[in-house]
Amino acid sequence: MLHAEHVRWMGATFPAEDALVIDLAAPFEWSGSPAYYGAFGGAITWLVGTNSPATVSDSDDSEAFFGYEWVDDHILIEPDRDNRLELAESTLRLSMMAVLGPNSINDAKFSPWSTELQALGLVWNTVDRTVSMPLDKVQKCRGRVEALLCAEKATKQQLQKLLGSLRHLTTCLRSAKPFFQQLQSACTRLQSFQSVRLNDSSRRDLQWFYHILSDGYLDNLALRFFGTLPVPTINLYMDASDAGLVVLHPSRNEFILIRFDDEEIRLTKSSESPRFTINVREHFCMALAAWCWGGR
Repeated sequence: MLHAEHVRWMGATFPAEDALVIDLAAPFEWSGSPAYYGAFGGAITWLVGTNSPATVSDSDDSEAFFGYEWVDDHILIEPDRDNRLELAESTLRLSMMAVLGPNSINDAKFSPWSTELQALGLVWNTVDRTVSMPLDKVQKCRGRVEALLCAEKATKQQLQKLLGSLRHLTTCLRSAKPFFQQLQSACTRLQSFQSVRLNDSSRRDLQWFYHILSDGYLDNLALRFFGTLPVPTINLYMDASDAGLVVLHPSRNEFILIRFDDEEIRLTKSSESPRFTINVREHFCMALAAWCWGGR
């Protein structure tokens, strides 16, 4: 876990007692090691999730606490009934002390219970059951997209910063995930301090992100679209193949069928052209259905 030159700072020995002491709190102040932060954070969350009001008090409530951690941030999500909120917070504190020791509690880092909280870079409202991307993050992400669109080449650091901003957008907008792939691949291939000229496909993805960030609706998105999807009112069956597109509308006994011409078929089979990938063709199906039947 640690370089041999630094490991001595993490422990101490007591020869007379034949004892070894390891400072478990050290990783939380050891910069550049998020994987190790996550290991300790996962242990704390596991302890929280294996307890309930019934295990830490004389309550009859046996529903386990729900804990979530992101590196070294811990988030509790609980219904406000009886004294469950107080017991959940106490359980988190006890779990932190069990894993990291009595000096791990910093009261300034604990926020009060609230129905609206910013976590994972997004604003969550448990009363309205919505999630929003903060305006400052929208502006920062759009600025990074615009900077890459204007640049001749992109560095690995620029792409990493952009992908870090785009993760908020892809969380709010699931259909954005396919447009994330080309940029992620370009970033993965790059070495540190290396730059690359983005291909046309990546630039089109950036343009798509820019328009969504400029004109998209990223405020108060309903959480029901992030868990179990609501029952659909209309069922459309779509398929995108190498030969064309088809959309079926069973309730109206209608369908749309489009066959690709020779040039389009050539593009689907060409590994050099990203313009007709399966992701693009599937989105064409959705756009086609919305264009033909959206106004009915």
